[in-house]
Amino acid sequence: MPPTKPVGQPGPGFELQFVHGTGSTRLWAVSDDGSWLAQTQDDRLLVQSTALSLDVEPSTIYRSRRALLTYSVARLRELARRQGARHQEPYAVVLRLIDAIIGVGSATPQIADNGEGGIEVLWLVNGASLTIDYEDEFEILVEGVAADGTRAFAHTLTRYWTRADSTVVDAKRFLATLSASVARPLPLS
Repeated sequence: MPPTKPVGQPGPGFELQFVHGTGSTRLWAVSDDGSWLAQTQDDRLLVQSTALSLDVEPSTIYRSRRALLTYSVARLRELARRQGARHQEPYAVVLRLIDAIIGVGSATPQIADNGEGGIEVLWLVNGASLTIDYEDEFEILVEGVAADGTRAFAHTLTRYWTRADSTVVDAKRFLATLSASVARPLPLS
């Protein structure tokens, strides 16, 4: 931001705040008028214009992995109940995949029946999306679509995937990019 007052005179400033939690320590810098937010994370520096009310607790803006996983478990249990699931393995495979790709501050996943008795997990942010579509143990589609509708990637996994699979690495990177542009995260309730 260019200075609005001569050098040496009080002008727009930043409030520094340390937030400690189960994840990593973060350093926040918020402009006096609340229109800019800067945050350091373990692997990046985020600076964004924000329309958020900064009276909101930081923990509701940047949720921990644990909070996201707790939310995901609850949604998967509810879906299993609605689907009348006899086996929990498909839900465990999907939860393991969610766990592998989310990070601190990830967007909120939406979990639903895929219309064919399978499981769909969707992250949708500003028109871009990441989808996990579990058809069966040998067909788990993972697809990233950019906001302009172009497919960033589409891969099929089986239940035997590992964190080192390129699909998982691509999905984790894509979700981190999506999540960085979330202005108002969906509540974890």
